[in-house]
Amino acid sequence: MEDGFPTSKIFNQCYSLTYEDVIFLPHYIDFPTDAVSLSSCLSRNVSLSIPCVASPMDTVSEAHIAASMAALGGIAIVHCNCTSSQQASIIRSAKSLRVPVTESVGADGEWMVGAAIGTRESDRERLEHLVKAGANVVVLDSSQAQNLIQDGVDGLRVGMRSGSICTTQEVCAVGRGQPFTRCHGVPVIADGGISNSGHIVKALVLGANTVMMGSFLAGSTEAP
Repeated sequence: MEDGFPTSKIFNQCYSLTYEDVIFLPHYIDFPTDAVSLSSCLSRNVSLSIPCVASPMDTVSEAHIAASMAALGGIAIVHCNCTSSQQASIIRSAKSLRVPVTESVGADGEWMVGAAIGTRESDRERLEHLVKAGANVVVLDSSQAQNLIQDGVDGLRVGMRSGSICTTQEVCAVGRGQPFTRCHGVPVIADGGISNSGHIVKALVLGANTVMMGSFLAGSTEAP
């Protein structure tokens, strides 16, 4: 009887898995903890010191948590549940805040802050506001995406699992298990279903470059 399975066998099965379906086998550790690097790529053009991303939820990502995430080496994606001018104002406010640690700063010397945007025609104007406010990355906040790799996307946000705000699986009975692998050299953001630190480890080991968290951060002091 096999003692575990390689990832190639797991991904070639005809059914999908969730984080709870996977456990990693223990093994001898032959390196010290200070040899571990948590740096990763959010996209082809944006690098982070830690693979942690705050979800674009109005209960999570506004100015204070955006600055705090950047200070720790991660990034927050400011939500778009507001007017374009309000979202731009949150970004400018986050970039102006100062906290003790300085890790994730952009080319302009300010905190790296992301912003979410939809796919409506009116979001073209929103995008202009976000760029002027200094957003370092823009994330399409949509459940429908096709041919993004062919269109030159710099990163993929992957996930159709039930989270604290996304209930696609319950409402539509449509979705997939969360584990995945890297796609054509494009960095992958694992989004949805992260409810404990073990899920973060599983997402990264199974191929994600970064992990997006919502309710996991909603109870923090810096959250709205």
